[in-house]
Amino acid sequence: MIPILYNPDNSYGTSRTPLGLINHTSRCIVKEALNGEYTLELSTDINDFTNGYISTQKIIEAKPNPQHKSQLFIINKVERFIDGKINIYADHIKSLCNQYVTKNATVYTDDDENILENTTPVLAWNKIITENMNDNTQPPFSFNSDITSRANFSLGLTKSETLGNILGGTEGSFLDTWGGYFEYDNFNIKLLKNRGEKQNYELRYGRNISEATQTEEISSLYSHILPYGEVKDMAQDSTINLVGNLVKIPNSESKFRRVFLYDCSEKTKNLKVYSARTEAHDAGFGYDEAKSKMESLALKYSKSNKLGNISVNIKVTHRAELDEMSKFSLGDDVKVILDNFGTATYSQISEVEYDVLNERWDVIDVGEPKATLASLFLNHKKYLNGIF
Repeated sequence: MIPILYNPDNSYGTSRTPLGLINHTSRCIVKEALNGEYTLELSTDINDFTNGYISTQKIIEAKPNPQHKSQLFIINKVERFIDGKINIYADHIKSLCNQYVTKNATVYTDDDENILENTTPVLAWNKIITENMNDNTQPPFSFNSDITSRANFSLGLTKSETLGNILGGTEGSFLDTWGGYFEYDNFNIKLLKNRGEKQNYELRYGRNISEATQTEEISSLYSHILPYGEVKDMAQDSTINLVGNLVKIPNSESKFRRVFLYDCSEKTKNLKVYSARTEAHDAGFGYDEAKSKMESLALKYSKSNKLGNISVNIKVTHRAELDEMSKFSLGDDVKVILDNFGTATYSQISEVEYDVLNERWDVIDVGEPKATLASLFLNHKKYLNGIF
């Protein structure tokens, strides 16, 4: 498709005036990474009809991939060259989540009253949006999730935070608490258990990977995980370090015994144990429950961080291979054959680049995503101050 330029009519970006097609677009690439960046890069020139309107804070509409409808991107940078060339850089509209901040922490008298216990992502979102936004501002975003597991949640309730940080920008966020994968449809945000499908497709050198870069390493491959963390010793009225049981990582691809030490203190510091007999409990009370909690946390951590999987990164750029993978989506699993012995591992499509003009993949990355929480939402100050 040909990208469309808009002028935002309000600070939400929900109302827009079309300024025209950017007909002189010579290149337009949308990049998206799993739980990471979602950006647009476009090249045009001064002979385009929209040239006089192109500036930061305008909005571009473009198709981001083969499966989804057109998405909105906010221009954050424009480069103009002496030869008339213009480069435009834009972020997905979801970046506006950083405009919205929860109430100042000084309104609370007891932090414990503002911790949501045994809640789900949807329930936590509804609580924050309806009761805790600064100046009672209602963000234009909707939220849904198929994750129904329950956990305690406090980010944005005990102190002020941006909505972006609450979703996935820092420790204690939705993403950190429940895991999953974000999917965006303009102002609609979803946190999904899984994104993508397992594809019946193999990537193998000498067969269907002719132009690609493969990196394989085991520096982050483990067979076991040992959780430990701080807990409250009620008998001694102190904090102690408790070591959990050694946990075998399910389906680990490690052929050697390698143990990952996992500090889960942030999630265990409120657990209560008794190292000595008291009037209330016998010595040892609470230890089994605490270790069971640690085991659950360790298994969740090992799964979300793929501690049992060989780390593989493949960048597919050749047109024939890209065309074979034309129906694939971000998050899909593909089988990667690592050597002549048939050693295989499943890896996710972690990052994609989509050619908007030709409506086809330009680059597909398979393997561990380069993105971090920081590149997802974290403290983009340009949005904190408002951009409209």
